[in-house]
Amino acid sequence: AESLVGCKLIAVAKDGAPVRMQCDLESEMTESLQRGDVIEVLEARLLDGGIMRVRCEQGWTSTKARSGKRLLRRAGEKAILAAAMSAVHVDAKYEAKLGKAKVELQATSMGLLVYEKGSEVPTTHLYQALRSWATTDDGIEVTTTDGTVLELRCEDADAETVCEEMREKASELAA
Repeated sequence: AESLVGCKLIAVAKDGAPVRMQCDLESEMTESLQRGDVIEVLEARLLDGGIMRVRCEQGWTSTKARSGKRLLRRAGEKAILAAAMSAVHVDAKYEAKLGKAKVELQATSMGLLVYEKGSEVPTTHLYQALRSWATTDDGIEVTTTDGTVLELRCEDADAETVCEEMREKASELAA
């Protein structure tokens, strides 16, 4: 239990993880962590029956449900970065296609997030790692500093909005 203290865990259950006021499983529920939320473990206790309870800023939750279903797992760097970026501000998501894959685009204060359908962790393109972005006849073209070109096909209005949001947010970051 001690080894979990200070670790970052990510909520992985589709219906989230309940957060309670106390370590006791019957204490008042205060909220629910959503899938993709990242928490820092402040305290950990192993209850009789093998249930690991962890305390975070929001309260107490379990790493697994009583049924054995995993609710939380250790968060990798990408998940931590994505959570930090999305926690800054809730930005609109726009539908697009990358190749044949359906994706969602989100311009955040740190960069462009590209969510592949079914993935909880987006691919993050930080503004400092982008050479350029612009609207095209089919959507948006993003060029990274290493020369990789992402052709994101989407509606004209969405392409213009995403590029404008990226310009505004990159300018704020550079200021």
